[in-house]
Amino acid sequence: MNETKNILVVLLVSVFIGGAVGMLFQYPQTGSVFPGLYAGAISGAVIGLVSRYVFYFVYMKFRKNPLWAFVSITIVMALGTVIFCLVWEVPSLLYGGLVLAVSVIAGLAATFFIYRYSERLNRKLEQKKKELSQEK
Repeated sequence: MNETKNILVVLLVSVFIGGAVGMLFQYPQTGSVFPGLYAGAISGAVIGLVSRYVFYFVYMKFRKNPLWAFVSITIVMALGTVIFCLVWEVPSLLYGGLVLAVSVIAGLAATFFIYRYSERLNRKLEQKKKELSQEK
């Protein structure tokens, strides 16, 4: 159940970031937010889920230092954003670069906060486990 909750949190955050970025950059071009919202949300969901699994895979390999996990998802988010910019036919390199910058920054910030929350929770659980084992 906990794994499902984690996936849903990542998915919701990713859909929100993708949709917000899509709307932000679609509106000046077309005057409508909905095409950008849908395209961004779909893109964000895919990139977010792939990034999540890449983060956990790399983090489990190099457990002592999360730097490599963050580097790996930066690459995944950048590649995913570029691919979806091509799929959704972003009209100019400038717009594509702005979409890329905003998406990666927002994605890394969200990942950092989720990571910090998980680390704090794990530390509290370890501390509680030690306290319970000392009481016996």
